Parts: sequence; C-alpha cells; structure tokens
Amino acid sequence: MYKKYLTFLFCFFSSFSFAQNIHFQAIGVEDGISQPTVTSIYQDEFGIIWIGTKDGLNRYNGTDFYVFRPVKDDKNSLYNNNIGTICGDKQGHIYIRCKYAVVEYDIKKNTFHTIRDNDIQAISYGNTQLWVCTRDSLFTYNRVEDKLDYYYNLEGARMSCVIEDSDGNLYVGTMNNGLYMIDGNKKWLNYLPKKDITCIYEDSKKSIWVGTKDDGLFRLDRNGGITNYGTAPHQNMLSSSYVRCIVEDNLGNYWIGTFKGLDKLNAATGTFTHYSKDNKPYSLSNSSIICMMKDRQGTFWIGTYYGGVNLFNPDYEIYTYYYPDEAQKGKLTSPFAGRMIEDSKGGIWIATEGGGVNYLDRKTRTFTEYKHDASKNSLASNTIQSLFLDEDNQALWIGTLRGGLDRLDLKTYRFTNYRYNAEKKNSLINDIVRKIIPYKGNLLLATHNGIGLFNPETGECVKLLNDSRLNNRQIIDMLVDKKNNLWFSYSLGLIKYNLETQKRNEYFVPNTSKQAIGPNLINVLFEDKKGNIWAGSSGDGIFLYEQDSNTFKSFSSHNSDLINDYILDIKESLSGYLLIASNQGFSRFDMENQRFYNYNKQNGFPMTALNPYGLFVASDNEIYLSGPKMMISFFEKELNSYVKPYQLNFTSLEVNNQQILPNDGSGILTESILYQPQITLNHNHSIITVNFSLSNYVSVLKNRIYYKLEGFDKDWMSAGYRKAITYTNLNPGEYKLKIKSSEEYSGKESICKEIDIIVKPPFYKSTWAYCIYVAIIIISVYLVVSFYSSKLKLRASLEYEKKEKKQIEELNQSKLRFFTNISHEFRTPLTLIVSQLEMLMERSDIQPLVYSKLVNIHRNTLRMKRLITELLDFRKQEQGFEKFKYSKQDIYAFLDEIYLSFKEYARGKQINLEFLNKDKNLEVWFDVVQLEKVIYNLLSNAFKYTPLGGTISLSVQEYENSVVVTVSDTGVGIAEESLDKIFDRFYQVDSMNNQKGTGIGLALAKSIIEAHKGKISVRSMEGKGTTFVVELPLGDSHITDAQKIATPDIDSSCISELTVYGSQVPADVVDDENMDNQSDETRSKILIVEDNEELRGLLARLFSKIYTVYEAQDGEEGFEKTKEVQPDIVLSDIMMPKMSGIEMCRKIKSNFETSHIPVILLTAQTAEEYTMQGLKMGADDYVTKPFNVKHLFMRCNNLVNSRKLLQQKYAKQMDNNVDILATNSADYQFMEQCVACVEQNLDNPDFDVNMFAQAMNTGRTKLFLKVKGITGQTPNDFILNIRLKKAQMLLKQMDTKTVSEIAYEVGFNSPSYFIKRFRELFGVTPAQYQKGEE
Repeated sequence: MYKKYLTFLFCFFSSFSFAQNIHFQAIGVEDGISQPTVTSIYQDEFGIIWIGTKDGLNRYNGTDFYVFRPVKDDKNSLYNNNIGTICGDKQGHIYIRCKYAVVEYDIKKNTFHTIRDNDIQAISYGNTQLWVCTRDSLFTYNRVEDKLDYYYNLEGARMSCVIEDSDGNLYVGTMNNGLYMIDGNKKWLNYLPKKDITCIYEDSKKSIWVGTKDDGLFRLDRNGGITNYGTAPHQNMLSSSYVRCIVEDNLGNYWIGTFKGLDKLNAATGTFTHYSKDNKPYSLSNSSIICMMKDRQGTFWIGTYYGGVNLFNPDYEIYTYYYPDEAQKGKLTSPFAGRMIEDSKGGIWIATEGGGVNYLDRKTRTFTEYKHDASKNSLASNTIQSLFLDEDNQALWIGTLRGGLDRLDLKTYRFTNYRYNAEKKNSLINDIVRKIIPYKGNLLLATHNGIGLFNPETGECVKLLNDSRLNNRQIIDMLVDKKNNLWFSYSLGLIKYNLETQKRNEYFVPNTSKQAIGPNLINVLFEDKKGNIWAGSSGDGIFLYEQDSNTFKSFSSHNSDLINDYILDIKESLSGYLLIASNQGFSRFDMENQRFYNYNKQNGFPMTALNPYGLFVASDNEIYLSGPKMMISFFEKELNSYVKPYQLNFTSLEVNNQQILPNDGSGILTESILYQPQITLNHNHSIITVNFSLSNYVSVLKNRIYYKLEGFDKDWMSAGYRKAITYTNLNPGEYKLKIKSSEEYSGKESICKEIDIIVKPPFYKSTWAYCIYVAIIIISVYLVVSFYSSKLKLRASLEYEKKEKKQIEELNQSKLRFFTNISHEFRTPLTLIVSQLEMLMERSDIQPLVYSKLVNIHRNTLRMKRLITELLDFRKQEQGFEKFKYSKQDIYAFLDEIYLSFKEYARGKQINLEFLNKDKNLEVWFDVVQLEKVIYNLLSNAFKYTPLGGTISLSVQEYENSVVVTVSDTGVGIAEESLDKIFDRFYQVDSMNNQKGTGIGLALAKSIIEAHKGKISVRSMEGKGTTFVVELPLGDSHITDAQKIATPDIDSSCISELTVYGSQVPADVVDDENMDNQSDETRSKILIVEDNEELRGLLARLFSKIYTVYEAQDGEEGFEKTKEVQPDIVLSDIMMPKMSGIEMCRKIKSNFETSHIPVILLTAQTAEEYTMQGLKMGADDYVTKPFNVKHLFMRCNNLVNSRKLLQQKYAKQMDNNVDILATNSADYQFMEQCVACVEQNLDNPDFDVNMFAQAMNTGRTKLFLKVKGITGQTPNDFILNIRLKKAQMLLKQMDTKTVSEIAYEVGFNSPSYFIKRFRELFGVTPAQYQKGEE
C-alpha cells in the first residue's frame, strides 16, 4: 500500500512538472510598476491597462507606467494610494475603490472625483450602472446628481463583493453569511450560508462561480445545482481552499487564483493543472494570487502578492518545455543538449554535454538516460559529440569527447568502446569524434586528427585523406551530399572532396587573397531536400553554394534580415523552410522568396541563447531546440499565430520633457489626448513626445510600429517596440502625426491612428507683427521723405538727368551691337550631311522659298552636330576645362532670335509659342554659345512634354541686380518627388509618351548657369505644366577681364571669308572660257548695296571678274542707282542707315522702271519671319550672313542666267504668253499691254518704235529699257518677234494661204525679208514649216 501511494505521488508530481508549459511574462517594480502587490486589474475601452497596488494607481501602455497618487490640497487628485478595486463604464469613466472610498476618474478631463470617502467595502460596474457596497447596504451611483442612491439593505451582513449577471440579477458575497442573489424585484435567495465569500464570477454558460476563503470553489448552475471543488486528499483538487479570483478562457477552461498558486480546471475532463512559483524560467513570480483579468485578446493578467503582474495568453502557449533535472528520474540530464536523431518509433536520441545520451519517449514525454559508470558496462564519456542510428543492425553509434567511439547494442543495451591506441595498427585515429556519417557500409568519422574511415565489422580505422595539413586538426563539421561529395570544414578552410573521383576543391584560406566564402570558421554544413549546400559560419552568416559558378552566395545581417551572423545549426522543416539557430535566437528562411522570419525574446520566443547543433526536426515537423537552461519543442505551423483584433491609441503627451495634462495651465490640452484630434504648440515647445499604446501586450503578439509626421518626414519611420515618438525643434506650421502597426511576419497593416499638430510662430513672426512692422516702416519712410524732400528733389533731378543721358548712350550702344551682332559660333564643319545640302542648294532650279527652307535645315543640322558634343561639353564643364567667353549682349535680342527659330516648329506642332514683353533692350554679360544651349534645352523639353493646343511662354523680368528668364509650358508637369532630382546627372523623368533624353541636359544647364554665377530652379504641378526660372546677375563684377571678349561682329566674319578668295572667283562657280570671252557690252550688270565699305569693296572686287559692278552705300543711293543703270541684279544688305534693304527692295519692285530687276538680300537674321518679310517686299532671293562665297555666286548667277534662258524661251514659243517673264503683277500687266498693242497694229507695216511708245503712253527711252529688261529684246525686235509668232500660227492653221499672203498679213512689206527672219528665229523656211518639216 505504501509503495502504491509513492507510485501515485511520483506519477502525480511527474504530471505536475510536465504541466508547467506556460510562459508567464512578469512585470515588476523594475519595469515601472509602483508597488509589487497588485490588488486589481482593469482594461478600459481604449485597451489601456489600469493596475491597482498598495501604493498608487498605475496606467500601463505596454511599455511605460504612469502612476497616480494623491496630491496634497488637490481635490481633483486620487483620494488614497491604497487601491482595492478598479472597474469602469467603458464610456470614459473609471471607478476606483481606494481604502474605504469610491472615486471616479474622468479619462477625458484627467480628473479624479471622490464620490464617497467612508465605509466602502466593494464596487462593481454592472450592465448599465455602478454598484457600491457599504458594510450592509447596496447603492447605485447617480452621475447626473453626483450621489449614491440607496438600493437594498442586508441586515447583519458584511458585504465583500458584488456582481450583476447578464440577466440583471445581483449576486452579493458576504464575509459571514454566504452568497445572496437579489433579483429585479429585490427578492433574494441565500446560498452557501456561513461561508466567507471572496469573489464571484459569471461564465459564458451563465453559471455563477463563487470563491471562498476556507472552502474552495463553488459553481452554481442555472438549474440550481451546486458543485464544490475542494482540497480533499487523494482527489483531483485545488492547490488551496482560499480562492481569490476566477476567470474563464476562450477555450472554455477555468483559471482559479488561490492563496498558493494558479489552478487550471479543464472543463472537458474536470481535472486540475497547478502552476506555482518555482526555480524554472518563466514560472509565476509569486504563488499567492490576488486578482486576475482577461483582456479583449484573451490574455490573462494575474496580480500577485509581492510578485507584480504575470501575464500569458492560453491561445498562444505553443511551446513544450523540458527542464533538466539530474536528480529526478525521467528528466533531461543536462541542459546542454546537442545533436539529435529520431528512431522508427518516433523517439529521439539526444547527445548532451555532461549528461550522456538521453532518449526521449515523445508519447510520455519522459527521458531515459545512458551515462558513464566506471563500475559497469556503460558509456566511455558523458560528453557526447555525435550520434548515428543504424536500425538495420540495431546499433547506435556514439561519438564522445576524449572517450573515443561507442556502439550501443539496442537489443542487449551493452556498449562496445573503440579507442585510439598508438601501439595498435588501424585503431581509432583520435578519441574525439565530432561527427559520424555512414558511407558504403563504413563510417566516416570527423575527429581532431582529420577524417577516419571506420569499418564497423572489424573495428579498424584508417585516415581518409593523407594530408599533412589535417594532422592534429579539428574537423568542425562534415557532410556527404547526394553527389558523393564529402564537404568538411576545419581551421584552414572549407573542402569539397569527391569520394568517387577524389577531386578536391578548397574554397577559402584565411589571411590570403583567395577568400571565396569569408574569414570566419564554418560551424555547420547542411544539404536541403533540393540538394543545395548551406554553410553556417562563426560570424559571417550563412552561405549557399552555387554550383554553376562554383561560388557561395552570402546571407548575413548586413545584406538581409538574418538576426545574427554566428550560426550554430541549420535544418530544414517539412514545409520547406530553412531553420537556423544562431547566437541571438531562431530564424526561419523562406528560400523561394529569400525572406527571414526571426524569433527571440522580443516577440515571445522563450529562448535567445541556443546550443550548438541543438536544432532538430522530427518526422511530424515538431521542432526541437535546446538552450543553456532548457529544451523546447513546438510545431512550425503554430509560429504563424493569428493576431487578434487590438487597439492603437495616443495615450499621453510630453512637451519639453514635462507631462502635459488636460487643463494643467499649459493651454496645450483641453481634454485627454485620447479624445483630442489636434495639438496646438507654441514656438518655444522645442521637444515634443507623443506616447501611444498598443493592446498587444504579450510578447508573441507585439507588433512593429511605424510613424510619420506629414510635413516633416518623407518616409515612414520604425518605432521598433518603443511606445513613444519624439520630435525636436519643429518649425512653425501644420503637421499630421500618423502611426500604424504592421504584423511582424505577415506584413499586413492592421491599424492606423493620426493626430494633427500645429506649431504656432512666435509673435514677432505672426501676421499681426508683420502688419505692425509694415506700418512702422511706412511711417518711418514718410517722415524721412518729408524731412529731406527738398534736398532729395534737387538730387533726384540731377540724378535723373544723368541717368537719362546714360540710358540714351546705352540704348545707342545696344542698337549698334544689335546691328553688328552675329552668331560667331557657327563654325561650319564639312560633314557629309552639310556637303549634300550645299550641293542641293547650288542647284539653279530651286525656288527662293524652298531655298529658305534648305537654309534652315542646313543651319539646324550644324546646330545638331554641336549638340551631339553636349556630353563632352558636360564632362568638360564638370571638370572645369570649359572656358567661358563672356560678351555683353542684348538679352532680349538674343532670346528673340531663339524664339523666332522655334516659331515655325511650334506652328507645325500646333503649339502656341509666345515671347512676352520682348520689345525691350537689356544688356547682360553672358557666354552666347553656352547660354544658347541652356535656352534651347529648356525650350526643347517644353515642346517634348506639351500636348497639341498647349502654350509655351518665354519671358524676361528685370530686377535691380539680376535678370530672370522664364520658360513656362502647359504640359504634363513633373511629379513632386522628381523635382529635387531633375537637375541630377543622368536622371530621366518618366514620360507617358516614352520620350527619353540623355539625362544630362538639365544638369549641363545648371552647371552653365552656376558658372555665370546665376541660379536655375523649377516649379511644376502634374497635369498643369512646368516653369523653369533662370536668374543671371547684371553687371560684370563676377567676370574676370581674361574671360571677356568683344561683342562678335557678323560683317567681320564675312570679310574674313571674302579675304580668303581675294579677287579670285571660285573655280567651280563659272566657266573660265565663257568668262574670258565676255566683253564689256555683253557682261551682266550688278549693283552692290552695302554700308560696310570694306565688305562692299571686297564684294565688288570679287564680282568684277564676271559682272560690271556698281556700288551704293545705303538704300537711298541704291534705289537711285538702280533707276539710273538698270542692273541685271541687285545685291543688298538689309541693315543699313537712311533706308533699309527691305525698304529699298519695296521701292524697286513698286517702281515701273525697276520692278523687273531681281533683288537678293543679305541678312544675319535667319528666322523665317525676316525671310518672309523680305520676300513679301518682292525680294527674289536672300542669303544669310556670314555667307558661303560659292553659294552667293551661284544664287546671283542662277537668277541672271535663268532670266536669260526664260527670255530665249519666250522668243521661240508659239504664243505670246508673258507668264514666264513677268515676276510681278505690274510687269505682267505691262507686258500684256505691249503684246495687245503690237497685235492690234500687226497688219500695219509702218508700225515702229515711235508709234509703239506713243500707243503705250511712255517715252521711247523708258519703253526701250523696260522691254529690254523684261524680254531681253529691243522694242523693234519685240515687234518683229510678235509678227513672226503670228505668222507661225497662221502657217500652222491655214495651209490654203501662200507664204507671201501671210507675210503681208503680219505686216511685212517684203516676203523675202519675212522668209529670212523666220528662218533665223525658227531654223526652217515658212514653206518647210507649213509642210511640217520642223
């Protein structure tokens, strides 16, 4: 009987010990709680925990405590620091019983109000109201009238507790007469008479649980049945008959707090499990339980006597704990558990350090030990390094430290020992065996003297590799992969050795340049199910062997989320995760997505420090993990715990390190921050700390918190596990503080909370202050101006006169520069494209308008070639090799030239291009070439991103010390996040129309502007457009004399070009033979009109070889000489004094005597508007300065020669159509009249020049010059030509008439003379022509 009793006690206490698999998280005085005896715990509607102690009321946000205590002479403070009970209405009010008083705390106002200060024994908030018990009476609290209303009296009773059940019935516990149930009609029943009632609780089934002081626990069913759970010996029992609290968990089990511990009543089996304080980690901090509360997530908060608070969540208790105890049979013999191996029965063999071999029966959770015993057959050593289970031969091979190799026969459980013997051949090579791997019937042994090949049948062992470097060296770990490669690590490297081919690779050697995997030792080697080789190092993380490249890929805390780089063991779970034990906890690695999931004490994992090789995965995916104090096991799927709903709230505010309370005089909070949507701060509030709470209180549920202050932070910041956010020295303005939580492993955003923060400026920066400043300035200026008015007026008058003279001089200088300004950077490269264009432009059959287009193409082709070198320019600029050459230029004229160059392009793109306030002059020092790049780049970008129908504006604003050029468009705009990067090198903005640039244009523009000591900026709104602002300084103080150059002069370039040729005509322009055969009479006449005497002289010398040259120095003289000499062509500059070339052209073309004379204009303005203006005035062609000499010759020759060819064609054509000769309407009308006049007098043989002149109402000389100029014929020849053409027509139409009849009909007196002239003109006689012999 005695033995049976002992057996029962052993089994009971074994189950008792095994039941301690709850991880209690303790919160004590060291964590901030005001006093270690906790009397009551309550969770308010915001999820905040309120804890009552013997010394104050504690508010807990999961990290920090705020303690409320009485404040002397403050009626709004706590009445007493000895807290008894806490409850609340979940509507902003908390009720506290402290000593014998009941106090209401208003959360919104942060004030305490004492309702009654005597004889309060118990309080409880029922369904809708607060119940208050005095010694024998029951009251309700009337908040409206702020008083206690009497409800009921239990005469002679001494009330201890009260609750209202879900049906509205009151249960009142007493200390001398049991339990009373009072219904809504105030009818009562008495239960458990004479019992001392300590607590009452209603469960989910509406049963009432009653705790007593001496009689244990009672349950009152709804049908009236009463069940008692006591402490009778030999029965399933409570740990103590003094029951202080009862709470039901979410699984339907009941937790009972007693004087001697915490009991769990399994509702299904009716059995108790006991928890108390012991010497094991994570046990209760004290066995005396005073109060208990379950929060909204199912977490239990347990208040103890001098043990603070203990909390746990039954729903998340996923770990089984194995605590070492050498003295107790069936327990783990050592906390230092290492390598493990599973047998076919599911049991696990465990190698320990100092505790021998342990075998875990997973069904009973008990251990069997195998240890060294010198008195009998046993292990050779208790320090086990490795295990190998050979179930086919019923043997367990055991590698020991200094004990050699042991073999345990699993049939007889006898040990056979193999040791190193220097005198015995083929004995074990070393007595330290770190790893055992089977290979083709033999065993590979990793020892401290290399690798041994052991024959289990003979017991003989030889070295596998005869490498002197392995002698007396420790093999740290060893692995044979699926391809028969033996991997092993030692102090000098990591080796791969193929057991079949004997090929060997060494992957790193410390302190050499051949490191391929890292400088630290490889602790562990592992092959996963896919055949991947993993290596865990002692400081560099883990490495994955990549076979294709024969290299290793690193994963460490530096390039990934791996928790620690010192790796202790690696395994693979059945679900495919790589499991990693390290110096700082446990990690799972998702190999497919390359993401780490880390577990340590911060997120509820029981252990941080782990043992080497102490990680094991059982066949059912239960994971075993050992640490220096215990071993645990758990199932992988339970790590992905579902996070229950929780709350996130701002709880308190600190400003300048001072706690801010509602209505505390600071003016910051008018109510609790829990209710206040906005915080208003003054400028001197330099430090602001916002505390918040997250109602995930147990470690396993803790979330990461991220916060962002909009208006200050660009990105979300991680708060880690802290519960406070601090900012310092915020600028005046409006901000929004946002916080959000993210589940640790799923990454799902759960809750977001926000609050507005307004920082007011100091008074001296306020609107009113600025108004005062303006008023003071205005008054001061008025007084000063009034006082000095007389003197200032006189001085201003003198200054104005002086300034006016200066402006007139500057205006004159500006105009002079404008007229002489040319684009000196056009250094024409002889490229293929340019040469082809030049050949095309030399053709004589090109119309002037087409030629103007070709000139533009030619010009822009050259510009494009320069822009191709933009990359090199940018590099030059960046390295400081670009030398800037500044000249004083009219910024308006410069921009107008660029604007006009883009005008035609804008019309083609259907974009409105405008140049605002352009009709001004302002001279600025800048590098023409470089600044042109900037403006072209800005306009090109504007065209690129502006849609059809959009507008691009170019404008200039003048300031005192600078000029601002603005390029605006109504395009797609630039995203706000790109504005800061737009000027970065190679940065490209994404474009909806896929237009991409080099990414250097704006960077180059910025560097050019900065070299000008200017600034460039951008402002933009997506969908509304972009504005670039270029600011250039006025004056030349920022430029050295060496950087200055004279304003370029276009005429100088022309003179240089002409000087090359001298008086020699370009050889490929004219035929030398024809040129030599020309006489003065047959030479064509050219009039050169040019105000630059040197340029005019050079042109005259050049053209004198093939033309009779006449000169004029301005438009007036040119027009007069045109009328005087009747030249074959006029070559004129546009920009001249007295009369411009365009005005002279207009007069020539509108004058009867000269309208037929072709005019070529020379201009430096290449924009189409200037071209069109000249062409509208009647110009036949134009050539841009600086001109190509060959082009100039070709255009002049083409015009003269083409007119001669047309005259010859007209003379021989059958009809008298003058379209091919008349170049304008006046000439056309004149020629029509001439032809009509001659035809009317065709049959008059006496019709001559005099009659012709009289009929045309003009002088004979004028008629001669006009007819000769247009047709190339004298009036007599013209009359003869018309007669012959008429005869030609008659001969063709009337074959019945004779040649003589036709001759007389067309005005010839002599038929023979008619025949002679007809043959001269048409090459045949009239008779031959009539017969068709042409």
